[in-house]
Amino acid sequence: MVFRAREGMVAGEEGTREMPRFTITLAVVLLASGVTSLAAGSAAKPMSTGHWVVHDLGARVDIGTGDGGFYLYPEMMLAINERGQVVGTRQLGYNADNMRAFLWTRGRLTYLPPLPGHNRTAAVAINDGGQVVGVSWKENVKNGAGEEREHAVIWEGGKVRDLGVPADARASKPTTINARGQVVGESSSNNEYFTPSRALLWENGRMIELGDGTIEAAAINNRGEIVGSGSPPNSTGRSAFLWRGGKTLYLATPSADSAAFDINERDQIVGFLGADTPFLWASGTVHAIHHAIEFDPTNGMAQVAINGSGQVIATDWQAWILWQAGSVRSKGPGEATALNERGQVTIADSDGVARIWDKGRATRLPLLPGDDGGVSLALNERDQIVGLSGRMDMTDPHDKYWKCHAVMWTWQPT
Repeated sequence: MVFRAREGMVAGEEGTREMPRFTITLAVVLLASGVTSLAAGSAAKPMSTGHWVVHDLGARVDIGTGDGGFYLYPEMMLAINERGQVVGTRQLGYNADNMRAFLWTRGRLTYLPPLPGHNRTAAVAINDGGQVVGVSWKENVKNGAGEEREHAVIWEGGKVRDLGVPADARASKPTTINARGQVVGESSSNNEYFTPSRALLWENGRMIELGDGTIEAAAINNRGEIVGSGSPPNSTGRSAFLWRGGKTLYLATPSADSAAFDINERDQIVGFLGADTPFLWASGTVHAIHHAIEFDPTNGMAQVAINGSGQVIATDWQAWILWQAGSVRSKGPGEATALNERGQVTIADSDGVARIWDKGRATRLPLLPGDDGGVSLALNERDQIVGLSGRMDMTDPHDKYWKCHAVMWTWQPT
């Protein structure tokens, strides 16, 4: 499971630099060598003796940080499927006109087209069938302020299709896509920046409003079950919900406020209760996940995810825990960015150190030659990890940013 980008600066919200953390982008240099082994990856088996090797995917990603920390922003997110295909969004410097969704597959980098009349795109997720979801929009400048009207889109075979916006909404964006091609996301009625107002499902050419006060759709499993958060009828707070079979079930929790973040194929749901307590919902019962780390979901940075084995990762920008079967199995500094079915976790920190946690051990991932920092963002089951490697630009002492390239790490046995 890859964590979704935090709310804040999503596609089109140019200039909003105080937003929550998570960021990516790209240029064009194809690999001169190693394409075959890179595309193939390695088998999903216990890690043998060897080392991680870094490969430049040729995609430029500049990250504005202000103070020079390697913080994570929404546009930074990369996604990878089990075929080793990678999607993300290119951005050069602070020029949002350069924002373009890309697909990297078998050593080739392709920029995905916008809808007619639009000039920007951003990628969000990819499934194992190679379907990519993201947003397309046009930047209109009025009185020095940007006005964006994002449309959720899907790319298949290099062609773009508009998923649509509800008639009474201003914009829409996807959250993720499952193996069946079902897409979940949200609409917004805000006139300036994207503020989720209604949870949506797109399937079989239809757009379905989940209704009953649902606001944010966080995840969908391969059975078409959706989780997120909303405002139940006659309630002023936020509550976690499960949507299945056309009906919305608000989870009974001991907290006045809750939000669901992820669901696996066993109908196990994870989220947060109140301000700082992760939970696991299974068989109709909520289990609080006790820990000794101070999480704060209200700042938009805390996340929680679950894999098919019931392993749970909860994280904030400075610490993470791995929880399973009633106890914390491991924990550490930094921010967990992804969890796969093998229990491997990618870890990032603001000092620009990219790590992979596997079998109780955290391993530092190598950077491209001459680079100063990096971040690991997503992984699959084939010992393929994607992230960024870059160096800090010191041209402006008041507003530092990192010049990065999207990279893939692969395991090289010895």
